[in-house]
Amino acid sequence: MQKEAHIFDEAFNLHEKESATMSELGFMLKKIYPQYKPRRYGCKSLGEIYERLDKYEVIQAEEKGACNIVRKKEK
Repeated sequence: MQKEAHIFDEAFNLHEKESATMSELGFMLKKIYPQYKPRRYGCKSLGEIYERLDKYEVIQAEEKGACNIVRKKEK
């Protein structure tokens, strides 16, 4: 999956903010890479993909119905 990490980096960078919701990232991925499916990368969800990428952290929403947020890890 690290070989194709640039796809997920591109989706995150297109958002142009320091964090993005899973739905925003999913929309960007479908736009730039229509064949995107989490199962192609051995994952059940987009959140699992971003958790596996070392440079991102997934912040779980505490409220029911709220979206999880992805942001770059601080160095």
